[in-house]
Amino acid sequence: LLRCVDGGVAPDTLQHRVYDGHGDLLGIGDLAWLRARVLGEADGAEVHDRPDAVFRDRWRQNDLASAGWTIIRFTWQDTLQPGYVVHVVRNALARATSSLPR
Repeated sequence: LLRCVDGGVAPDTLQHRVYDGHGDLLGIGDLAWLRARVLGEADGAEVHDRPDAVFRDRWRQNDLASAGWTIIRFTWQDTLQPGYVVHVVRNALARATSSLPR
């Protein structure tokens, strides 16, 4: 979050809930840029490196993508590389907003 704020790409909201057309919860994004429909995920090794979590994350990401969201993922190591998180967010936002109706 702080890398995004410092880099001028602060998310609109945190812990954003995404529902399908039937009202079922598809997932909760750690960071969300709502107009662009981009979700940022912070993947901690303790939880996301377990084999069951890897498969669960894939299913969840597919559900979110099918609902029209772009998902970008980060690890703690990613946050230690100056500019990396901001670069990825800017690219995702640019791609997503270039396809929005004007």
